[in-house]
Amino acid sequence: MNNPGKIQLNYIIYAFVCAVIGANLFLASIGQMLTSHIFYQEYLFGPLLIWTGFGIGFVFLVASIFFVKESFGAL
Repeated sequence: MNNPGKIQLNYIIYAFVCAVIGANLFLASIGQMLTSHIFYQEYLFGPLLIWTGFGIGFVFLVASIFFVKESFGAL
């Protein structure tokens, strides 16, 4: 199953999924930070949720880098 010279397509798909989820969370939390003076964003999606989205988005982006590394790791 693990051919040393073959690019593993599953890991590339995992990298794309992680990158999409991570970028959406990361950019949405940055947008919330920049526009936090609006009433509903401040009280319904408080600062803890904003920073949690920022951190989880960053973790997903780093995970996508590692999936790309694993897909080409045997080359």
